[in-house]
Amino acid sequence: GSQSLGHLTAIVDCNPVQAAGQYLEISRNQDLRAKFESFGWNAFYLSTVSVSSITAVINENMDSQKPVAILANTAEINNFETFRKKVKWHYESPSIEEIKKSLHDISSNYDFSELFNLFL
Repeated sequence: GSQSLGHLTAIVDCNPVQAAGQYLEISRNQDLRAKFESFGWNAFYLSTVSVSSITAVINENMDSQKPVAILANTAEINNFETFRKKVKWHYESPSIEEIKKSLHDISSNYDFSELFNLFL
């Protein structure tokens, strides 16, 4: 119908660290996948996040009549050791050196063309 959300995909950062502590301590272990599904979404949890894992979920759900939620555990992305699982990055700014290192890690370890091509 005219209210169809079948072409909507949300990628949710399921990083276990929040500004005030660990997500599970604050949220009382809320099941985000069950919440999205209760509102009529197709929800997928990615414990290991990569461009290819995200692309696979998007490709597999191109014809979905429901919106799609990709719940991505971004804390396990290995190339961000400076920022991984540290509460302080929710209220501190990184130095220029830390930013440069992270940008280098991203550009040297990931090929985003496959993901970008989905939206061209």
